[in-house]
Amino acid sequence: MKGLNKINEQLRKTYWMLGAGFMLVVAMAAARFKGHSRTTELVVEIQALGEKGGFLIMERDVKRVIQNSFVEEIDGMDLNQVRLDRMERVLEEDPFVKNAEVWIDADNKVHIKIKQRQPILRIIDNNGMNYYLDAEGIKIPTSKYATARVPVATGYLPAYYKEFQGSNNPLHDVLLLAKFLKKNKVIDALVSQISVHKSGDLVLSPEFGKTSIILGTTDQMVKKFEKLLIFYKEGMPREGWRKYQTINLKFTNQVVCKRW
Repeated sequence: MKGLNKINEQLRKTYWMLGAGFMLVVAMAAARFKGHSRTTELVVEIQALGEKGGFLIMERDVKRVIQNSFVEEIDGMDLNQVRLDRMERVLEEDPFVKNAEVWIDADNKVHIKIKQRQPILRIIDNNGMNYYLDAEGIKIPTSKYATARVPVATGYLPAYYKEFQGSNNPLHDVLLLAKFLKKNKVIDALVSQISVHKSGDLVLSPEFGKTSIILGTTDQMVKKFEKLLIFYKEGMPREGWRKYQTINLKFTNQVVCKRW
């Protein structure tokens, strides 16, 4: 009896090993077939900018970037030839693209998901160069598809170079200001333009009216804008916008106004 049980146990092990081997062969064959099959479609998804949407780059541009980097069309390409990591690197070299994710689904569709760089400031420098900056200080060209609704900085602004941040550079100052405005929606809604004067002073132009707001440097920005908001709430209702040519925030604990 014991001998029979032992034989049955050996048979079960043998069947299990044969079954496992068969499944492995099937899996290898499926993988080999999958590897030699071809992509069926290129699907591009681009995340819109901000709450109101907007696109600085379009699907056709993404496909053009990919096509310029690969000899063969992605649609119908042998799966063995698809290099997802290379596609991501190529796309992230584009100035409009902050992040790119590429993957292949079970239907052999190649998916590309693009996160655009988000402009927070538009620059028109001394040389007439026109471009955007994002919060990281990365230069973004203007787009033929959309105009980002961000403050515009003009005046005494030097040419862009990658290491401008942290230096005594007006570009660094206007970027700091733009980042501050981005975090303060009430103040951000007031400002449409930032002008850099020869003295280094930053002068703000409100969205409405002709009154200039003299900020000076970016030192103590929180206190300066707190003074401005208090002045808007307490002084403006009595006097009105049109009576003031300038509102100067440079002085400690006071707001100095100049009438027309």
